Amino acid sequence: GLEIIFFAKDFSDNFDSYFIGIEHILYTILDMEGPFVEYMKANGIDTIHAKDIIETYVLETKTTQLGVRGERINKVVAESLSEAIEWKEKFNNIDNCR
Repeated sequence: GLEIIFFAKDFSDNFDSYFIGIEHILYTILDMEGPFVEYMKANGIDTIHAKDIIETYVLETKTTQLGVRGERINKVVAESLSEAIEWKEKFNNIDNCR
């Protein structure tokens, strides 16, 4: 809960962001490990690569005004977030069945 928000704020501050976005929260969740991340890894999701994509996205949005390269990164992040949300929903469904 609050621990994730605290670390997401730290991550955001490291990149001179003035707010906590979904990318900061997702990065923090991936960084902290836990059952959701273990589930993702067990199902073939490369969480280290996902973190790298998020870092690149945060850097790009900081240093550019989302030119062509930024738009490509934005698309990859959006797809990664969408996939992570799907996996989280599957994980919650499995967890609720136990």
